[in-house]
Amino acid sequence: MDLTALNLPPFWLCLALFAGTFVQEGVALTAGAVAILSERVGAPWVALSLYLGVVSGDCSIYGLGTLAKRSARAKRLIASVDLDKAKSWMNKHLFIAVGTSHLVPWVLFPTFVAFGWFGVPFRRFALTSAGFNAVYIPLALLVLTLVGRAAWPILSQYAWGVAVVALVAVIALIALRWRRAIG
Repeated sequence: MDLTALNLPPFWLCLALFAGTFVQEGVALTAGAVAILSERVGAPWVALSLYLGVVSGDCSIYGLGTLAKRSARAKRLIASVDLDKAKSWMNKHLFIAVGTSHLVPWVLFPTFVAFGWFGVPFRRFALTSAGFNAVYIPLALLVLTLVGRAAWPILSQYAWGVAVVALVAVIALIALRWRRAIG
């Protein structure tokens, strides 16, 4: 079954891609490549939806860091940690930290919270995120669609199965992280 059977208007697919970046950006990128390969949405609209979602998500996570710094409980949790070196490094290597966080699994959230916590200027952070993602999103989509195009004749027959397996894997990973966090 291919994705054209979903019969969703392109606007709703783009909105789902935008929202999907807040849940798991890798899955959203893959879904975007599938939308392009199935010819449901044009590549520029997919890229724009993903770009806006990823940059919005980055800025939201940064905002969580600024809010956390106001929390007395959060301050108590890290009171004994010397953060000056980390703050200095992050200020000097903002672009490297943003790029690495998008490419290395499970690093993005704590890194971007730290940017907010340390008070890295929001404008500088947002512009760095916007600049990095202006290159990263199109390149990731290009790679995914080139690889996907080769596998599409097989994958398109099993799109629902692949989507379900991916969704179950993401839910399992989130559940595992949550369980470790509370246990």
